[in-house]
Amino acid sequence: MAEASGSATANAAAQSSLNDQLHDAAETGEVAALCAALAAGADVESRRTDSVTRTPLASVVDPRSTVSEERRTACVRALLLAGASPSAPVTGRTGRNHWVPLHDAAFLGLYTVCRLLLDAGADVNVLSSLGLNDSPLHYAATLSHAERNQKVVALLISRGAVDGPSVDPGSRSPYLRKIRAAGGFANYAKQHRAKLVAMLAPMFAHLLPPELVSVVITFWAPVGLH
Repeated sequence: MAEASGSATANAAAQSSLNDQLHDAAETGEVAALCAALAAGADVESRRTDSVTRTPLASVVDPRSTVSEERRTACVRALLLAGASPSAPVTGRTGRNHWVPLHDAAFLGLYTVCRLLLDAGADVNVLSSLGLNDSPLHYAATLSHAERNQKVVALLISRGAVDGPSVDPGSRSPYLRKIRAAGGFANYAKQHRAKLVAMLAPMFAHLLPPELVSVVITFWAPVGLH
């Protein structure tokens, strides 16, 4: 029995060490080390507590980190491929405050990371318990870097993010102002498509009948996303 207990303790210590390696790699954006820890059996959903409790995926998009967007993106992609939940909550020490990686990625303007999280099933309208129960769109659009985050705002809106009174009350996001002026994303996309057709139809008149120009534009251009 003592031998079995010792073996279990050793296994637990080995697993804990692997999990620590995974978290360390996630925090520093070391993609090779992260993949090596996963291959060795690190738990992709293990949680580490410092000021908050989070999974490795959440550590990758920690706003306090100075890791480049390219390395964050590679780490997120590897973790999702390994089965990481895109929506595992980040929780405060008391457990009352919580948010998810999409909030942090939207705040940082990490377009590809946001897209990967949404493609993996993250809820575009998930609310944090901070502030006024804020959505990822709020984090992307409300703060002083709203212009920098236009691509993320466009992505979230196009994926069904709900605008509301708590989102960008000061209209810092020029893109969101255009969406509101049009009466919503669907109307804005329709107006944008009409402008593109009016501009490009004469240029393609010798190649396509007018009714096909709109079809080509819809297929080719990111209509409404700027």
